[in-house]
Amino acid sequence: MSLTGAPLWMASITTTALANANYYTVQYGNSPKYCRKNTGLLGLKNPNDGTTENVYASLPSPANFRGNVIGQCHSEDLAYLAAYFDTARNTEMGQLAAH
Repeated sequence: MSLTGAPLWMASITTTALANANYYTVQYGNSPKYCRKNTGLLGLKNPNDGTTENVYASLPSPANFRGNVIGQCHSEDLAYLAAYFDTARNTEMGQLAAH
């Protein structure tokens, strides 16, 4: 999604659906302080997950923010574990989705 397309997409999400949405954000760890080298050269500001600046990763209320995990990245082949490999969080998110 782009910074212009995301708000259009979000406008189609109902308040009821948002109230049922649970999400985390992730970002790089302490050493190295990046998910992908040279993201600053590409204009990606810190903190980020290698593809998305955390400032743009939040959903509007009434979505349920479950926290920011330090030491994970958006996808594979970056400096830290890809967020979707976090089995404990995947289990928690599955349990939350079942309600």
